[in-house]
Amino acid sequence: MSSDSANTRPRRPLGLVLPFHQPPGAVLLTAGPETIADRLTGRGAHHRFEQDPSIPAREVELYRHAADVLERMGVPAVSVNTSAATPAEAAARILTSLGPVPASVGDDTNPDNHTVTS
Repeated sequence: MSSDSANTRPRRPLGLVLPFHQPPGAVLLTAGPETIADRLTGRGAHHRFEQDPSIPAREVELYRHAADVLERMGVPAVSVNTSAATPAEAAARILTSLGPVPASVGDDTNPDNHTVTS
């Protein structure tokens, strides 16, 4: 097999067998281990892994690793620490990370001098 044909194979990042469509971006909602433990206690464990007291610290570690992997893959990622953030604050942080929203051709909420209104 020539080197040219090897270069045309689909990317298989992370050792996956099937081709992988890279996401355009990622949002990781994080929190400190204490916050995670408090939330798990408050809502109750859904499976046996959540009953392990070491899981919250491990989860924080795994999310940091996921952010590193995404960065190496070239996937823009934003991590939002929700330890002290309200849902509205977390959503605002996510929206801010997306950048400005492109204008819409059909948006007539702020007509300019060139807008035909009749």
